[in-house]
Amino acid sequence: MATNLAFKYVDNLKIPGRYTDALVKGLHLWVKPNLKKYWIFRYSINQKQQNISLGSHPKVSISSARIIAQAARDEISLVNFQGRIYLSVALGKLN
Repeated sequence: MATNLAFKYVDNLKIPGRYTDALVKGLHLWVKPNLKKYWIFRYSINQKQQNISLGSHPKVSISSARIIAQAARDEISLVNFQGRIYLSVALGKLN
C-alpha cells in the first residue's frame, strides 16, 4: 500500500520493512532490522525487476529521492532498442 512519506513519518519509522511512496511510482523506503533507512527505486524492464539505491535517509531527503526517482523513471522510458538503460544523468547529477 502506498503512503505519503512525509519527513516526520519517515523519521519516526521503527518497524523494519518496505514503505512505498504514493507520489512517485517505484520509490520505496527500506527500513532494515537495524533501523537504518534507504531509498530504493524499483522498476522492471523486459519483465525483469531491478533496484537502484538512491542513498540513505536522512542524507538523501524525501524531496531529493523523489526528484531522482522521477528522473530515473523518465530516463528508463528512453531505453534504446538493445534494452540498455542510461541512468547516468539522473543519478550522477542529483545524487
